[in-house]
Amino acid sequence: MQFIGQGGMPYNLLSEAQVQNPEEVFLKLLGEARKIYLAGLVHSDLSEYNVMLEQVQDANGNWAENPVIIDLAQGVLLYHPKALEFLHRDLETLAKFFSKLGVRHELINAKAAFEFVTK
Repeated sequence: MQFIGQGGMPYNLLSEAQVQNPEEVFLKLLGEARKIYLAGLVHSDLSEYNVMLEQVQDANGNWAENPVIIDLAQGVLLYHPKALEFLHRDLETLAKFFSKLGVRHELINAKAAFEFVTK
């Protein structure tokens, strides 16, 4: 385990953060979910409460936001009988959260996100 933050302060949970670029963060999270899937795992509890958000503003005022997935305690291997059901639920949860932030990307649909993650 390691500390996730900077200067002794933890990064905010996604649920608490003021997300500057929600579509970008959403797409990064889908990419991370895909990496986890390709490693043979499903998070099984992926939500705005299990993602910390690193936010850094450069000298020009541009934001770099990097999600950090935490708490894989409920993660399951892909051969678990409900792994794909859990993955679909994870992606529905993310889609619901980011829809509330105004994301209208084609992958905001849980079915499309599922196809992206599992391809």
